Amino acid sequence: SSLTYEQVKCMQGLWEGYVKGLLAGKAESQWPAALLKADYHGAVVRVEASRTRSLVGKEGLVLQETHNAFIVIQSTDDQIKILPKRGTIFLIDLPTANTTMRLFGDQLLVYSSHRATRKFKPKPNVFSL
Repeated sequence: SSLTYEQVKCMQGLWEGYVKGLLAGKAESQWPAALLKADYHGAVVRVEASRTRSLVGKEGLVLQETHNAFIVIQSTDDQIKILPKRGTIFLIDLPTANTTMRLFGDQLLVYSSHRATRKFKPKPNVFSL
């Protein structure tokens, strides 16, 4: 692919503005529920833990989100990677809030458009760290 990180990094600023508006006026305790329903196109996600050990530490800007995976482009080498959601824990930085949130991929196994209207029941962690 001839796509480079430089060509798409503007998506990150758009996503940060989107998430700032999404979290505005919400108590910090409400952020996880809001982020669970968020759209992640343009977010930078990092793999904290995964059943696929070779994915741990991988990081990239989300180009596309499918039912089962995030498709990201890495800033270091412009490679496009598929990061499966199942069995993976992601970290996502919220620069506007100066914090990092943990996302459980198994809870994201729904298209983002469906997550926006879905009511979630608490689920146990896939595995403990």
